[in-house]
Amino acid sequence: MFFTYETELPGNIGYELFGSTHIIIMLICAILVTGLAICFKRSDPRLRGSLLKITGIVPVILIVLRTVYVICCKESLIYELPLHLCSLAGIICFIHCIGILPGFFSQVLYALCLPGALLAIIFPNGNNYPAFHFITFESYLFHLLIIAYVIMNLIDKRISPSIRDSYKSILFLIFTVPPVYLVNTCLGTNYMFLMRPSMGSPLTGVYHSLGYAGYLIIFAVITISEIIMIDLIGSRLNPAKHP
Repeated sequence: MFFTYETELPGNIGYELFGSTHIIIMLICAILVTGLAICFKRSDPRLRGSLLKITGIVPVILIVLRTVYVICCKESLIYELPLHLCSLAGIICFIHCIGILPGFFSQVLYALCLPGALLAIIFPNGNNYPAFHFITFESYLFHLLIIAYVIMNLIDKRISPSIRDSYKSILFLIFTVPPVYLVNTCLGTNYMFLMRPSMGSPLTGVYHSLGYAGYLIIFAVITISEIIMIDLIGSRLNPAKHP
């Protein structure tokens, strides 16, 4: 059932959130990210550039492979559009690595994409698939590469967090959230989890107790607070700005 699509899978074949399988997968991801970061740090400048390009390009290739997989399964692409934050993060990694608006997208990668990819590994939305499945492999590899790409850029000082640049991440959300919300309302999707929290999310309780409006308000407050907090931490730990 390695290539069996979600709708054709038997029930209760996935893995439990924070169960032994999930914990092992998270440990493997941590080891791989750490290994990539160590390899990058010990590499000469030319190899560093190659590693950054490979790590920045592969997520986009994975998006294409996932799309091809869904088409081959003869399933709808409505739920596979690259409109989740992490899907956008893979595209932003590619844009950043080829040098388009590096100052702006560096901030977005650090303050939004890095935490988003971490949360996607901690609270996976695809644990209804078995651990040994194409989607499981693709999803975890995709997210760990985003994490590794940001960490590599932090090591190389290509990303230098600054509290003064927090507005860039907020500006990114101002331009992306409204059209994604419109897509959700038209297609009945839940991209960027704007309509409801993901399965297993800590915000599930908020959604059930405060309703949709309360969920959106809390979601927005948490997101903006996270941006400011992580930028503040990054500014303290890495005060030198890259030219």
